[in-house]
Order: sequence, then structure tokens, then C-alpha cells
Amino acid sequence: MFLDALDVSMVGVALPSIGAELGLETASLQWIVNGYILGYGGLLLLGGRAADLFGRRRVFLAALVVFGLASLIGGMVDDGALLIA
Repeated sequence: MFLDALDVSMVGVALPSIGAELGLETASLQWIVNGYILGYGGLLLLGGRAADLFGRRRVFLAALVVFGLASLIGGMVDDGALLIA
């Protein structure tokens, strides 16, 4: 629970700088938070089931690669809609 709350808090702290950099309004910033939480929750359930089927180590390594690529893409985005997606 602590890590979940910490993740959402970190997104909240970064919102002002994201909005200033990309020129987003408050409503668009809320979509960033919603997309993050929905993606996190959905992939958490999917990852648990995949770990049961394929093994924890294999799923962890695959998730690490996907997270790294998504972070790289998210860091290079210059459009708010693409960041939300």
C-alpha cells in the first residue's frame, strides 16, 4: 500500500512541471494521473496472473524491459496526448 501511495504521490509532484513544459491545462493533467493509475492497476493484475502462468523471474524481467522502454518514450514525448496514451 505504501508503494502504491508513493507512486501516485510522485506523479502528483511532477504534474506542475509536466503542465508547464507541455503547455497542458488542468483537465489534461488529470488525465495523466488517471491513465497512470488505470494502467498501473490493470497491469498489476495482469502481471500477477502472468507470473502464475510463466514464472515470477521471467515476468519480472519482461516487465522491467517494458517499463524501461515506456519510461524512455515518456521522457522523449513532446505532446500531451501522446503522454496520456
